[in-house]
Amino acid sequence: MILVSLGTQDREFTRLLKAVEKQIKLGNIKEKVIVQAGETKYESDCMEIFDLIPSKEFLKLLKECSLLITHGGVGTIIDGLHHHKKIIAAARLCEYGEHQNNHQKQIIREFREKHHILELDDFEKLDEKLEEIKTFTPKEYESNTKTFISDLESYIDEELSNNRGDSFRKFMIYGFFGLWGVLLQLLVLFFFSSKLDFSKSLCISYFLLILYRIIMHRIFFHGKFSIFAEVFFLLLIILQILLIYLIPSVFNFNHLLSFFFLFGISVFVSFFFSKLFRIQDY
Repeated sequence: MILVSLGTQDREFTRLLKAVEKQIKLGNIKEKVIVQAGETKYESDCMEIFDLIPSKEFLKLLKECSLLITHGGVGTIIDGLHHHKKIIAAARLCEYGEHQNNHQKQIIREFREKHHILELDDFEKLDEKLEEIKTFTPKEYESNTKTFISDLESYIDEELSNNRGDSFRKFMIYGFFGLWGVLLQLLVLFFFSSKLDFSKSLCISYFLLILYRIIMHRIFFHGKFSIFAEVFFLLLIILQILLIYLIPSVFNFNHLLSFFFLFGISVFVSFFFSKLFRIQDY
């Protein structure tokens, strides 16, 4: 019997089940396949699929299985190694919406390099891994809890440090950008309103706003740009400028009131479309 475990994450991992089912239909897997699918909703007439298997029953199945196919969860991999099971592990990847990041790839790589497991990184080549696992002799796993905990704590500390840095950068590029962007535009509009007409003042304010954005990117993101996000940002500015001149004729607003009105709209539109298209940098 082959046991497939997708863990208990709140995201689906249908890619792995599709790959396993394909090999069953091709005749490369002839054994019974039992799946703990977690949150993955998948229907198949050639696999026994359960949302969640009680821990005692799962342990029993783990002891009985001839092969464990699993996601990159540390707990499942270590449990399998403790019971001397051959393991094929496949990482959940954030680009497919299967996890928040790609840390499972690093976890699997560590176990693979120590010759404990086989890694499945190309799901179309599961048949090759199934053939390779037949002659694969995993290296005996030696538990080193203290070292593992120490490494894990170091990893968590590093991640927290990076997240703090990311939070500061995001504050500067988004929060600071939003606050100072509005103040900058208002100051320019008030300062130049007596010397220049509204159109020229508006152009100057937007030019300074874009310049501020570029400088913040250079300082905090090392000049790395998301082309899609930048195009989205420029389109919002163009739309805002057009509406600033359209709204007064429709709602009898003056240009300054139009600006305040549009600022609220642009914030809402930016937030809505950033969520809709999963833009992380707008």
